[in-house]
Amino acid sequence: MLVLWEIYPWRNVEVKKSVLVVLVVALTLIFPLNVFASVQIQRPVYVEGKRIAFDISPIVEKGTTLVQIRPLYEALGLTLSFDPKTREVKGGNDKYEVVLTLGSDLAKVNGKEHKLELAPRTIKGHTMVPLRFVAESVGNSVYVNTDTKRIFIGVFMTYLKDKYFDMSWGLSKEEVSKINKNDHNELLYENNKFLFYDTEFSLASKKNMVPANKIYSFEGNKLSGAIVKFNSSDDFDEQYSTYTQVIYDLNNLYRTSSIYPYDKYWIEGDSIERAYREVYKDDRMKMYEMAVRSGDLVFICPFDFADTELALFLQNKGTFSKPEYEVSIMYEQNKEFFNQISN
Repeated sequence: MLVLWEIYPWRNVEVKKSVLVVLVVALTLIFPLNVFASVQIQRPVYVEGKRIAFDISPIVEKGTTLVQIRPLYEALGLTLSFDPKTREVKGGNDKYEVVLTLGSDLAKVNGKEHKLELAPRTIKGHTMVPLRFVAESVGNSVYVNTDTKRIFIGVFMTYLKDKYFDMSWGLSKEEVSKINKNDHNELLYENNKFLFYDTEFSLASKKNMVPANKIYSFEGNKLSGAIVKFNSSDDFDEQYSTYTQVIYDLNNLYRTSSIYPYDKYWIEGDSIERAYREVYKDDRMKMYEMAVRSGDLVFICPFDFADTELALFLQNKGTFSKPEYEVSIMYEQNKEFFNQISN
């Protein structure tokens, strides 16, 4: 567990992830001399954070995922050509050339022959190719989120950038310190595990710059986590506005890992929520304010990306008589992801 969470009281809150039930259609495709048992599934595929739009859903067969070739190659920035005589499909860029042959489990990458787990083929008029083989052959890593079933493709472990966090996982404390030397950041505190900065951000919903703190956490002198804490205020409406604006900014890159973009955590469960609704009826914002002020409610919006897990919070860090509503973002390096792509 990251040392970072030791200074944050809501690290132990269990965020309930919504479960999506997907109808799976089993298809049996019969070919001469071979029978392939395939499953067509809804499995989102992302290249550098952008989802690929396929005309036909990915196919999983014998542990290999086949996807429609043209959208994949376009997303990877590869050229694409097909020779109907040899049934060869060629794709590449200025560094790689990948040659696949329909119906053959042999492929070539820059002239070197490779054996495929599954041969590319045509399904419903679409050419389907092994996703992992193609992606890794042109220098990318592939990560499958086992919870959400999302597939991420990209040159990971290089750079992660959003409006609030602009760093590479694994940077040393000295490197992070050097990057943060600018007019917007003032170092307030440091030790061998943390760097603590005073900073500010511009938000579309605010006229002026919004003050905040950035806290970087290190394990073995490698960046492994961060917190962005916007300055607290006793104005709930103002902080809720900041919360929703940050959700909008993060959602453009990470996509929420919940079906509900404004997930709420009622400390005492559904019974306390019903009690508040009976009192405040249709005055939703007043109900939220009083519940957060009383410590009965915390707003939580979880997000995910291949190499990063993060969550946005809105909570009262003060007391009922002197509320301090605070919006914060917590970033954590996805260790499972790094272990998988390093093997």
